[in-house]
Amino acid sequence: GGKGVACSLGMFLFHPDFWWVALVAFAICFVLFFFIKYAFLVTLTYVVGMSIYATVHFCINLTWDWFLPVIILIWLNVFFLIFMHRSNIKRLAEGRENTINLLEKLTKKKKEESSQTEQSTAEEKNEDK
Repeated sequence: GGKGVACSLGMFLFHPDFWWVALVAFAICFVLFFFIKYAFLVTLTYVVGMSIYATVHFCINLTWDWFLPVIILIWLNVFFLIFMHRSNIKRLAEGRENTINLLEKLTKKKKEESSQTEQSTAEEKNEDK
């Protein structure tokens, strides 16, 4: 999972005219991971948003002889990503899609680490007695 989105990130990130937009959009989507519990929605938001931006950019700045092939490739990429996520979309519509709460996972991990640290210090104190 995630290979198509990673390729899309690379496609947008290494374009000389809007690499910075790709980084800003990636940062925004990274923050969205903390609030939206469906990871595939965040990744699709990134790819569709960047594809819209790229289409507008190419409409304004690209010569018309290259416009159609570039736009077709960009939107084929979007189509394939949506096609590959069709099971996720179906489960979301049925209310059965798996959720990921990144904020909860991070706080849970910190709690587990602190409890392990407390246990090890308590064990060390018991060994010293």
